[in-house]
Amino acid sequence: MERLIQVSDGWHPDGRRIGAKIGEMAYVVDAGGTGAPIVFLHGIMVSSWSWRHMITALHPEFRPVAICMRGFGWSDKPPGKYDIGVLGEHVMSVLDALHIERAYFVGNSLGGAVALRLALEYPRRVLRLALLAPAAVRLDHVSWLLPWQHRKLGPMYELVGKREVYRRFLQVMAYGGKPVDDDTMHHFMEPLRSGDTVRVAATICRTLVQDAHYLLDHADQITQKTLLCWGTRDGLVPIPLARPLLARLPNVTFQRYRGIGHCPMEECPTQFADDLTAFLREAPAA
Repeated sequence: MERLIQVSDGWHPDGRRIGAKIGEMAYVVDAGGTGAPIVFLHGIMVSSWSWRHMITALHPEFRPVAICMRGFGWSDKPPGKYDIGVLGEHVMSVLDALHIERAYFVGNSLGGAVALRLALEYPRRVLRLALLAPAAVRLDHVSWLLPWQHRKLGPMYELVGKREVYRRFLQVMAYGGKPVDDDTMHHFMEPLRSGDTVRVAATICRTLVQDAHYLLDHADQITQKTLLCWGTRDGLVPIPLARPLLARLPNVTFQRYRGIGHCPMEECPTQFADDLTAFLREAPAA
């Protein structure tokens, strides 16, 4: 994938691009500090900007680290595979570069699926999980469509994916019907200007059903304490899909957000920050 248009250098004053072990550059917002690291992983098509409220809301006892995953935001978008396993390996290489051995992981949608995969593959490095509508459910309602996606369809999606089309989609499907302001649209659209992110998203969709079903089938192997969060107005991953995952996770607390869509960390950031902090402060089970 050749970058056609140069996008800006990022969105946060402390954000930077760092080298990952697999030879790519990743954009990271590392708030610093000596507290326990919290790694934030965003959803498909968006970026680390999704976690802007959490970076400022959390107590100094934590060290927020928001990563633009491979193919998104201001991280590199090379050709190749983009399944959940590859995205997870990229996240771990970023943490290695930051000398972070163990952390809490918080993931929304696609990022929640990546966090679950990391808990399965690197259990010693994952302290606890907080998952917001993770893509680890039976995606039967879109299983006929997603496998047909391909990066070569990128130009077509770019043609129809105009700013106001995206705004309406975000309003209806992601934000529970709430208006989407210009600032949100700017930070959503800016990383899309190269065209590469759209092609990456199409590539991910080809294996997303298989990846999501694998995670659901293996959720009973997750040993970490988990906070599972869902909005009652989620149009992308409707809350009824949460039931099988909730039943399979062995050590889970469920938090329902009434009137909230797919992104509680953006729609009700104060409430979610309070819930996340309380969850992370809980003493380990005896």
